[in-house]
Amino acid sequence: ASPDWAAFLAILLWNMGSWESTSVAAGEVANIKEVFPQALAIVFCIVVANYTLPILAFSGLDSDWAAWDNGHYVEISRAVGGPGWGVVLGCAQCFSVAGLFANGVVQNAYQICGMAEQGMLPTAIAWRLPYTQAPWVALVVTLVITCSMMPLGSFTAILGIDMSLYCAALLLEIAALIKLRYDQPDLPRAFRIPAEGFWLWMMFLP
Repeated sequence: ASPDWAAFLAILLWNMGSWESTSVAAGEVANIKEVFPQALAIVFCIVVANYTLPILAFSGLDSDWAAWDNGHYVEISRAVGGPGWGVVLGCAQCFSVAGLFANGVVQNAYQICGMAEQGMLPTAIAWRLPYTQAPWVALVVTLVITCSMMPLGSFTAILGIDMSLYCAALLLEIAALIKLRYDQPDLPRAFRIPAEGFWLWMMFLP
C-alpha cells in the first residue's frame, strides 16, 4: 500500500507542534524573561531524547516496519523482556497520553478564558475558582467540546480536524505578532522574541 502522507504529516505536526501554547501561561509565571528561554531549551532537549532514544532502541529489536502501529512498542517489549515489561511500558504510555491530554485541555481552557476576559466570549467563561484561580468554566467548556468529537470514532478524522484548526489559529497568531511588532513596537510584553525585521520574517517562513 502507498504511504498516507497526509496522515503522516498530520501526526508529525501533532507530535512536534504546539510550542507556542506555552504563551497561554505567561501571566502565571514569575520572571518570565529568564524562565521561558531556559525552560524551552530544556524541554526541547527532553523532547528530542524522548523521540530519538526509543526509536533507536526499538528499531534495533524489530525491523519489520509494516508491523509498526499504535502499541507496537508494547509488543516488542513483551517479546524481548516478557509480559511484565509489556505491562510496565503500556502503563507508562497511558500516563504519558493522559499528561498530554491534560496539557491540551488546560492550554485551550486558558486561551478561551483569556478571550472571555477581553470581551471576545461571554464573561461567564472567565469565571475562576476563588482559591486556585483555575478557570473552571473554561475547563468544562473545553472538555465538552473535546468529548463531542468522540462519536467520530476515528483518530485520523479527529486529528485532521484538530490540526486544521490548529494551523488556522497558528497563522492568526503569527499574523497578530508581526502586525503588533510594526504597529505597536513599544507595547510592554511579558516576553519578546529577540528578532527584528528580516530575521523575524525568516523565523516564521517555514
